[in-house]
Amino acid sequence: MDRGYGEAGRDFLDETRLPDGVTAIVTNPPYGRNLYKFVDHALELTRPVGGMVAMLVNIQWATGAANSVRCRMPAFDMEIKLIGRIAWFAGADGKPAKQPQENHCWLIWDWSRTPGIAGVLWAGKDAESEPETRWCIVCRTPLPLMARADKRYCSPRCRQHSSRQSLAQRRTA
Repeated sequence: MDRGYGEAGRDFLDETRLPDGVTAIVTNPPYGRNLYKFVDHALELTRPVGGMVAMLVNIQWATGAANSVRCRMPAFDMEIKLIGRIAWFAGADGKPAKQPQENHCWLIWDWSRTPGIAGVLWAGKDAESEPETRWCIVCRTPLPLMARADKRYCSPRCRQHSSRQSLAQRRTA
């Protein structure tokens, strides 16, 4: 079943720009030795539009020497670790055809983000019942779980930094 955007039979690696109105690429990319080419191309396509890339990969992929560079670039925003293994194919009884062997995660790049420390989240079957992690809008430090719902800064210093940035932007506008 086609759930994607665009025309069938086109090679993603041959695309030179995103279709009009598209600002994100979310995919379970083809695995193999050339996965890095797919990731790099997605990042190249989304950079000019300040877009996002989300890739479902084996959790070990990001730990490779060359791949870890991609996870240290300013656009890298978050890793979402999936709790439990993905059963890709079900047997006739509806249960996994074979025992899943790999752990997976979503790697998220966002060219519009303010550079800072990337986040790490865990997602499981009961994700709705897990507490929502919120971050300081300046330095991306996690806010305490019990912080007020309208809290946006981790410290007075970050609040002051944000206030100074807003003032500078108003002066240059």
